[in-house]
Parts: sequence; C-alpha cells; structure tokens
Amino acid sequence: MFCFKAVSSGQEAWTAQKSGTLSWLYDVYFVDENKGFVAGSGGTFLSTSDGGKSWTAAREKFTEDTIERIRFADENNGWLLCQRDAYNRGAKSPSYLLRTRDGGAHWEREEFNFSGGGRERIAGIFFAKNGLAMASGESG
Repeated sequence: MFCFKAVSSGQEAWTAQKSGTLSWLYDVYFVDENKGFVAGSGGTFLSTSDGGKSWTAAREKFTEDTIERIRFADENNGWLLCQRDAYNRGAKSPSYLLRTRDGGAHWEREEFNFSGGGRERIAGIFFAKNGLAMASGESG
C-alpha cells in the first residue's frame, strides 16, 4: 500500500497518510493549504479538501492513461499532463493535456499538435498566471 507523508507548518514530524490506491503515484499539487490533488497510473486522480488528512478518488474516471503532472495557475484553472499507453496511441503524440476551468470538477482534453510527426513525449509543463505555457520533453 502506498502512503503519503504529510507535515503541517510548525509540526516537527511526518505522519503517514494512506492513499487508498495501489496505483503508482507521480505528482502531488496543492492549490492552497487545504485543496490538493494526487495523480498516477491508470488515470488515478485523488483530491483532498482538508490538507491531506483524507483523500477521495475522482467520481468519474476521465482517462485510463497515466497522469504524470498536475499544475494550476489559480484555484480554478489547471492542467494534467497525461501519457498514452504505448500500445494505444497510434499516430498521435504520446502526451496530451487535460484542462479544468472549474477547480477540477470537469476536465477537457487538449492535444499537442507538433510539426514533423507529433511523436514527441512531453515530460514537464509550467503554466504562469498570465497564460504563458512552457513544456519540456524528449527530442529537444
């Protein structure tokens, strides 16, 4: 069983928090001191509204692919960097984004459109509050 380690300000020790999943977990992101998300393999997406004391799986699974990165520009606007299963991606880029405009209640898919074939895997993303986006990946 995977566990989270959570610590609050002024606390000297870490305390284990059970995730409730056997999935590989890749990223954790907190919008504020209470609201946070965890993402992982097989579309695993957990949320907390109590600073990580308890975690709840998304009611509706919006992807079966691996969610590698979580980023939010503010409490409403966020993105998930997803990686397609190598056997099911066809001619599409292995990477795509899921975007929310309502704090994670709903997600919409946004594909990367690369010149030269679209086979680049995106490994990292950053979104600034002014709308600027940056991505880094394989193949330069």
